[in-house]
Amino acid sequence: MTYNLRKSGITVVGDLPAGCHFCQFYKTKKDLTDIFIPYLKAGMENNELCVWVTSKQFAPEDAERALKKAIPEFAKYTNKKQIEIIPFSKCHSGSGKQGKVFSSLLDKASNRGFDGLRLACCAIPAKERGKIRTCFEANTITGSSVIALFAYPREKFDAIGIMEVVKMHKFALIRNADRWEVIESSEARTLEGSLRISEERLKQAQEIAHLGGWELDLVNNNLTWSDEVYRIFGLKPQEFSATYEAFLEAVHPEDRNAVNEAYSNSISGGKDTYEIEHRVVRKSTGEIRYVHEKCQHFRDETGKITKSVGMVHDITERRLMEDSLIRAKEEWELTFDSVPDLIAIIDNNHRILRVNKPMAKRLGLEPGQCVGLPCYKYVHGLNAPPDFCPHSKTVKSGCYHATELHEDRLGGDVLVTTNPLFDGQGKLLGSVHVARDITERKQAEEEIKKLNEELKLRVLQLESANKELDAFSYSVSHDLRSPLRSVSGFSQALMEDYADKLDAEGRDSLQRIHAATQRMGQLIDDLLNLSRVSRSEMSYEKINLSDMAVKIADRLRKTQPERNAEFKINKGLIAFGDSHLLNLVLENLLSNAWKFTEKHPKAIIEFGIKEEIGPIGHIRPIYYVKDDGAGFDMKYSGKLFSPFQRLHPFSEFPGTGIGLATVKRIIERHGGKVWIEGEEEKGTTVFFTL
Repeated sequence: MTYNLRKSGITVVGDLPAGCHFCQFYKTKKDLTDIFIPYLKAGMENNELCVWVTSKQFAPEDAERALKKAIPEFAKYTNKKQIEIIPFSKCHSGSGKQGKVFSSLLDKASNRGFDGLRLACCAIPAKERGKIRTCFEANTITGSSVIALFAYPREKFDAIGIMEVVKMHKFALIRNADRWEVIESSEARTLEGSLRISEERLKQAQEIAHLGGWELDLVNNNLTWSDEVYRIFGLKPQEFSATYEAFLEAVHPEDRNAVNEAYSNSISGGKDTYEIEHRVVRKSTGEIRYVHEKCQHFRDETGKITKSVGMVHDITERRLMEDSLIRAKEEWELTFDSVPDLIAIIDNNHRILRVNKPMAKRLGLEPGQCVGLPCYKYVHGLNAPPDFCPHSKTVKSGCYHATELHEDRLGGDVLVTTNPLFDGQGKLLGSVHVARDITERKQAEEEIKKLNEELKLRVLQLESANKELDAFSYSVSHDLRSPLRSVSGFSQALMEDYADKLDAEGRDSLQRIHAATQRMGQLIDDLLNLSRVSRSEMSYEKINLSDMAVKIADRLRKTQPERNAEFKINKGLIAFGDSHLLNLVLENLLSNAWKFTEKHPKAIIEFGIKEEIGPIGHIRPIYYVKDDGAGFDMKYSGKLFSPFQRLHPFSEFPGTGIGLATVKRIIERHGGKVWIEGEEEKGTTVFFTL
């Protein structure tokens, strides 16, 4: 035997030394024969014993038929026993079988006078103890007079698997498009490292993107899932061997038939791809996820589908966002059409882009029919935008504008506003035109205007009446006081000059006349004060009611210093109002308390404050003046704030019955209220708010 370089018969390979073994990856039978036939033909021409170890997919009779067709002198080589075709099972049917067969073939090559042994083996892509299983061990070939070619089916290996096979041999042949290319074993080792890194990155990318892949080998009925597919289905990666049944079980029951039909129909219908969106239910949690699936089928040379490759993309977040956007759009549409205002979106050329239903109805059209119409023509019946048009102003300035106008086509008086509409780059697209019916408001304004005019007239009339009343009051006061002074003066003169000439009854009558004129004078003064209280202008300021009450109490004590009366006045009682009028209030209330406690040997008069929660939750101060004097029967409390109403005779407690009426007028002018509580011989309390 010689050990020179030998022709391989393969153009991209060239000559090979003895002891060399390499491999080929094939997808079709044609790929296999494209390399095996010229390789074995060159071996026969080199006077080598050629052996073709076939596989289940490529039987011995198929191999023989291919050789006869390609090699005209095939019969000559057969007669020389230079070619043998044997099935894979004879090389690997039991322990140690490979070595015996290999040794036998070497002996045959030597005994028959051939210059070497050439092997073409269809390898089986299975592993034993972690190694790829072949018909002959590659290390037995090195250093012998043998050249060996091992062929592996491409679809049985992923990228890492291919690199593992290439490392077992000197080099590998892989078809790239229409060309066969050589990958050296050293390159394979480098590529394997890169591929492992790339594969790890791919797994990380799939996990981040929630994108998994799957592959279904229809020839061997084998389904594989990437780790991310397991995770999408709520399973631990590689928890169990993937099956189509397990996949269908993960699909939402309501979507299961549609998914199964999509895949089945794509196969039976001769389609190369299919895609579908559906739901899956995670077994561990019951969580529903949305996925997008896409599949592509691969066919052999006969057109039969041998493999399906697909991806599963978890689109739950995107789907939920889409659903949210759809709901938001529906809600916006509902709001847009529910608003009673007339809304139109108008472009820079005054063309209507969109209107809500109320606007379309007012124009007598459907919303879709309004698109593209010039607004000035269909809203105002004009051939060009009017001068007052707020949309024109907004287009020109890019700002908000508003105007009020009367337009019968819009239902009467309207307030029209235009807000600029910009795109994402700040370019002005037009405006949002809103017309609000203000007919009722305008009518109300006219009514208010009319009422104001009437009110002004009434005020003038009231001012005139007040002036007349003031003049009348002065006249009455002057005209009444003059005869009263005369009666009072003459009665007093009679008392002084003729008292000794009158009997007791006469003197009593004169005293009664004089007292009556004094009361009449006081009554006139009180009535005038009540009238002024009701009409005087008010000047609001901050007032210390406590200081005011102390001064009044001091004055009252000086009128009767012999009385045993105690004043209890809370300090720091502050109010906001007219100081003159509020002084009259305290003057009347404290004077009443002083008067109605006169019959008691000891009196206590109190001015204080208490707080209560108002109707809107705020704290409201309530002022009060309290005494322990004569009191009254509460059934008469409603009469006490009316003029001239008295519960005690003048001889017992003097007065005109005007004081509490004056208090009520003042308190009401300050926006407050006043009320009274009491009990006979236990005192009286007057409350008021401001």
